[in-house]
Amino acid sequence: MGKRQTFKTTKDDDGKRLDAICRRILAGLGLGVIQKAIRKGDIRIDGKRAHPDDRVQAGKILEIYEQLVEKAQNSPPRPRLAHKRPRRWNMLDLEAMIVRRNDHVIVFNKARGVLVHGPDSLDSLVKTHLPSQSLSFQPGPLHRLDQNTSGLVVFGLSLEAARVFDHLLRSGLLKKTYLALLCGQMIQKRECRLPLLKDSQRGLVQPDPSGKPSATDFVPLLAKNGLTLALCYPRTGRTHQIRVHAQAIGHPLAGDGKYGGGKLEGGFVLHAWRLHYPKEAYSVLGPAPLIAHLPSPSRNSILTRLNVTAQELEKILERQEGR
Repeated sequence: MGKRQTFKTTKDDDGKRLDAICRRILAGLGLGVIQKAIRKGDIRIDGKRAHPDDRVQAGKILEIYEQLVEKAQNSPPRPRLAHKRPRRWNMLDLEAMIVRRNDHVIVFNKARGVLVHGPDSLDSLVKTHLPSQSLSFQPGPLHRLDQNTSGLVVFGLSLEAARVFDHLLRSGLLKKTYLALLCGQMIQKRECRLPLLKDSQRGLVQPDPSGKPSATDFVPLLAKNGLTLALCYPRTGRTHQIRVHAQAIGHPLAGDGKYGGGKLEGGFVLHAWRLHYPKEAYSVLGPAPLIAHLPSPSRNSILTRLNVTAQELEKILERQEGR
């Protein structure tokens, strides 16, 4: 039969189908080719023949016929990946954005304009420079953040982290706080509970009774010069939720022309500032709260337009950090 290459499974591969794991290793081959190779015995578990849908345990040794590995490595990219542009970032870009890193997660303070998914994105950079030790699990973002929103983005480095984070999201135990610069002077807390409906053709989200239940709370921190620096608490996670709800209460994001905020040099300020979660998740995610400092362009925009000093802004934010 010839030589075989060996691959040891990890805890993040535990319970995965054999053909799914092999599809990661033999990325240049189609699923049908991989399943046929397993049935023929060209791919084995601990030297024994297996079936494509067998569930693999951690610590097992996959033995793959060497010619299969070479064929996968020499195969052209699959059509859905061929259009991707070359990555233009490097490790220094990645390191500059890191807020926290442990065995389970890596947390970034994403700059405005940076994509989380897709070509030339944070996701592609992580997969290039921080490859997983698992055969089947790949690091990736555990939640969404729009391109022009800055702030905290959590990437999972382990299957355990992905499961813990998903549980927090689904159970409502993950509390997100955003900073936003709003039009108008808001003098008291506001709430918006309008359901939201996404119009994919127009690329817009709008309040609609037939939409998904949505909830956002807005708390003003500083109102001055016809603008308000506010804390935004999204209780749900709909696309463009804060932007649409801000418009609905009469205080759109300053510079958010898409949702009634007009023009602002440098664009609107919306920053994923803080993440809070229960102590039970500390062993995986690390201690809370997680804080991402305002990026310089957003910070300067706030200082200039609200006519506030850097020291005054820091004191305002420091009073809120532990709440």
